[in-house]
Parts: sequence; structure tokens; C-alpha cells
Amino acid sequence: MGGKNAIRTYEGAVCVITGGGSGIGRSLGTALAARGAHVVLADYNERAAQSVAQEIAQAGGSAQPALLDVRDADAFKQLIDSVKRERGRIDYLFNNAGIGVCGPIEEFTAEHWTSVIDIDLMGVVNGIRAIVPVMLEQGFGHIVNTSSADGLTPIPLVSSYTASKFGVFGLTLSLRTELFSRGVRATALCPGVIRTPLLYNEGHGNDVLFDLPRETYDKAWARLRPMDPDKFAQKVLKKLARNASVIIEPAWWRMGWWLFRLSPDLTMWFNRKFVLETTLKEFRAAEAEHKAQK
Repeated sequence: MGGKNAIRTYEGAVCVITGGGSGIGRSLGTALAARGAHVVLADYNERAAQSVAQEIAQAGGSAQPALLDVRDADAFKQLIDSVKRERGRIDYLFNNAGIGVCGPIEEFTAEHWTSVIDIDLMGVVNGIRAIVPVMLEQGFGHIVNTSSADGLTPIPLVSSYTASKFGVFGLTLSLRTELFSRGVRATALCPGVIRTPLLYNEGHGNDVLFDLPRETYDKAWARLRPMDPDKFAQKVLKKLARNASVIIEPAWWRMGWWLFRLSPDLTMWFNRKFVLETTLKEFRAAEAEHKAQK
């Protein structure tokens, strides 16, 4: 469990979760609270964070919502300092907030690139800058940065997302290497396809550059067997308790990482053949049909 000067797993722990109002962040917050942790649900959508906090409280857990735009470094630091002052410690920071843009790279605007990099990568950087001094001072802590399976292998049609998530993955392992001997842990969380609002272009900042009906996305994502976010959170917390450096779930997504490390060229051929060509052909056909019906 851990005492005053040691990390708690998870009873009595204090956990800050960005993107805590929906998806993976919501499921992690609920699972942590069920294990006796106090969770701070930080989100750009304050109403969503409040709703999750209320659900946790009604179930007998301890949670509080917080409004946070992870792009605002000063606001991030103010939140961390406030939680430390009120609770006396911070055991975990889950840098989880993220958005995505899907489409051909030539159609990405400067705003698409900026928004994804600022939230998905620089938002993590802002969290690290805010939390590391706190954790070093208290002598313990665990930073969990949400990368992605797209941060392990080169996936087409999500170029800005892939770039940011590769950055988060490398940053996290660098952080773990540097701070491990000083009592601060770091883990790269690499979800495969999880059934969250991000899949369907829901939520602030997400965008899909195809004019498609919802059923087309459902069909495409169904092939990749999306995991329920609550199930995902349960698996993640078990591995975090063992201080895993990299967590990839669902398990079958690990094959992509193994293949990429074995042969980058083979991986890129596979992704061109079975991801890019198949998906793009399907999307363009559905897009043409959808436009014809309007």
C-alpha cells in the first residue's frame, strides 16, 4: 500500500487524470476510485468531469472535477500545486488527454497539426514540467503518459496523431530512464483500439477529413475489435501496480510493435497494403455514395 513517503497502490493514493471526463480517463478514474484512491478528473469539458465525479461519489468513491486545458502550462502547474497543497501528496499523474485527426496528409491544415501536437504532445510536456518537481521533492510518484499503438508503428491517415504519440512514447522512456533511481516512475500507456468517443470524431478538437456516415466508421473499427474502456482500465492498473515500463492493450496489438522492431520495412509494407489501400478505398467509395444520396 505504501506509507507517507512511498507511493500507494492504490488505496489512499492521490491521482490526477487529464481527459478524465470521458473514454479512457473516465474508466481509469472510476477504477482507481473503486480501489480507494482519490481522483482528480481534469478535463477541458468541465461538465463531463463533474458528471463522472458525481457518479464516483454516488458509488462511494472520492473524486473531484477540475477544468483544465492541457495546452495552458500555467494552469496545469496551478492545478498540480493546488492538489498537492490540499492533499499533501500526488501519487499518480495520468497525462491522458488527447485528440485525433484522420485523413490524407495533404488535406491536413496547419491548425490540424498545431492542435494535435499542442494537446497530445505538448500537453504531456506541460504535465511533466508541473509534476516532476513535486514528485522529486516528495521522493515518489508515477507518471503515466498515454501514447498509443499508433506511437509504436507508422500508421497512415493519422499523421499528426502518430507523430505526437511517437513523441510521447520516446519522451516517457527517456523520463523513466532519467528519474527511476530518484524514486519517480514513468510508464508509456499504448492503447490499441478502445471504444471511446475519439473513434467517432466526438469531443473537442477531433476531426475526420472524410464525409462519411457513422455506420462506415462502425464497420471499419469493428474489424479491429475495439476493447471496452472499463476492461482496458482494469488491465492497465494491474500492470501499473507491477511498475511496467510499457503497457500495450489489447494484447494482440503487441504483434505490431514486435514486427516493427524486427523489420520496419515489412511493417510499412503491411500497413500500406492492408491499412492504407483497404481503408482508403473503402472510405472513398462510401464517401462518394454518401454524397450522391444528399
